Amino acid sequence: MEPFKNVNSKSQGVILYLSNEVPNNQDETGLRPTKYANTYYGDFYKFNDHNIKIKDLVLCQAIPPTKQLIIDVYYGYYPKTSYERIQVIDGHLWHKKNHP
Repeated sequence: MEPFKNVNSKSQGVILYLSNEVPNNQDETGLRPTKYANTYYGDFYKFNDHNIKIKDLVLCQAIPPTKQLIIDVYYGYYPKTSYERIQVIDGHLWHKKNHP
């Protein structure tokens, strides 16, 4: 995880970046905060064989006392609406839910 870089116009609300190093590809996603302390969401995307963009929902939780980072990826799924995204985030089994 890295601090916000203000790289492009699509980064509204982004406060951190998460690097994703996969074989032959390097990507990073902007992470936006959720209503829970030290928890963030973002996305990774790729194009399938038919050149259709496939997005993966990424949920991250930092646990400062133990210096842990928990990353959950919903491969092939990204919520269609902000309401659906909020439902997924609120229903996620975070290590420990804390309101800020």
